[in-house]
Parts: sequence; C-alpha cells; structure tokens
Amino acid sequence: MKDSRFTISREWTGKARPQHVVRFCGDWVESYSSLVKAKQGRIEAINKRNLSLTENALCISSFDRCLTMLNNPINHN
Repeated sequence: MKDSRFTISREWTGKARPQHVVRFCGDWVESYSSLVKAKQGRIEAINKRNLSLTENALCISSFDRCLTMLNNPINHN
C-alpha cells in the first residue's frame, strides 16, 4: 500500500543513533530503530488512518439515517 503523504527518513531523535522516522504530511508519527520496522509501522499507520476514516464515514451515514427516520417516522425504509 503506497501513500506518498507518509514518509520515512533518518533523523536524530535524541537516541544514541539516528532513527527511521515515519511522518504524515510532515507531522511525526513514530520512530523506529530499523528501516524494516519503520516500513511496517508506516503500513500500520496507513491502515489505522483508513480504518478511522471508514468508521467516521459509517458513523456519519448512520447519523444521517437516524435524522431521516426522526424527520419522517412513518416511511423510513
């Protein structure tokens, strides 16, 4: 899964060695000691973000349906 808004770069984070830092649109997400772990973390962050967007969309859709039912209680199928 590729999302160019998520980047990985080596940065000094205050640890003894530079870390692989995952960022989303420039904002820090997490740092990892290895590139492999950073790539896994990036995929997890993408999946978590996509799940959150899906959950929000479902919540809004359900809310809209509830409002429709409240405004028209007789025919809400």
